[in-house]
Amino acid sequence: MSTAREWRGKGIAGALNCESLRELKARGLEEAGLGVHVENPTGAFKLYEGLGFKVTTSGATFQRPIDPHSSCGPTRKSHKPPCG
Repeated sequence: MSTAREWRGKGIAGALNCESLRELKARGLEEAGLGVHVENPTGAFKLYEGLGFKVTTSGATFQRPIDPHSSCGPTRKSHKPPCG
């Protein structure tokens, strides 16, 4: 879910989340989960905390540059990456 920049800070995201939780409860669900980047500059992390969500797990995101001239594939002989 996202809120357009000009509509942020007006309670829209909180209201949408609350209505979603009401609908989920009406459908018999007892728990809801979501994912958010903790460094999200829009304040989403604080919004979800304010709605009662608690951090239960955290994860890692892996990134690397893409070199069009390297070959990258799985290898079983070495723990070193086969990519340059």
